[in-house]
Amino acid sequence: MITYKVDKILEHRQYLLDRFLQYNESVTGVTDYGPFCVYLLKDEKLVGGIQSSYDSNWADLGEVYYESKLILRIMLNELYKKYKGQVQGISFDSHVPVTIEDLIDQGFNAKVVLEGKPLGKTSYELVNEEMAVVAFDHDYTLVTSAEPHDLYKEIMEQHLKEYNQAHDLKDDAERLQVVAFDGQDLIGGVHGYLEEDYLLVSLLWVEERYRKLNIATELMGMIEREASSRNITSSYLGTTNFQAKGFYEKLGYVVAGTYKEMPKGYENYTMIKLVI
Repeated sequence: MITYKVDKILEHRQYLLDRFLQYNESVTGVTDYGPFCVYLLKDEKLVGGIQSSYDSNWADLGEVYYESKLILRIMLNELYKKYKGQVQGISFDSHVPVTIEDLIDQGFNAKVVLEGKPLGKTSYELVNEEMAVVAFDHDYTLVTSAEPHDLYKEIMEQHLKEYNQAHDLKDDAERLQVVAFDGQDLIGGVHGYLEEDYLLVSLLWVEERYRKLNIATELMGMIEREASSRNITSSYLGTTNFQAKGFYEKLGYVVAGTYKEMPKGYENYTMIKLVI
């Protein structure tokens, strides 16, 4: 008998993630991934930092802090040196107008525009596939690292927290997870985040021999109902053409944007369901 429950303590989070990645790698092979960080200092004071990561043939800016457009430009230029020829492009997701404008000024383009994410605002999925490296002089101290620097990371987090508070932006998210069992055996689950006033579904996995039994449909229905009980009305997710695009379309999700070569040889889709 198949049973379902909300996994409030995320007891099975790592197991679901491991199985999800295992399936992906069975299709794409093992892909390079990891962090890459750039920090800029002036007189030993941190004035900018980007803690990026790369995976599935794309890089993502992650946490970004800078005190001027010049500082942003210097850090991005260093990222381009790292990533050009190694990934398809760099992406960044934000609904902060000044950050969006600054990145567009630095060569990013609006790949996807999502009205009402969060409610009353507009989110942009920005990309830069050209990653043009330029040569220019500056008198800042540049530090790069394969892992986040403990002290600089702490300083960035404090600056970003202060910025979010000043602009009435939330800097935390509630995790939500629903799992399925056959007796004592875990056979599937869905994991997501409640951010601002929307649900972001990050992964869905069902054991192969239990597929086509509507288990995935029930899992999605439960996480959407859990989100709805918290006054969430919109859901967003990403999927590829070897995963579950058609399945999500049957649930009412629509494609808002398409990324090519994410991962290499495949397409990745940003999908939305406006009312759940």
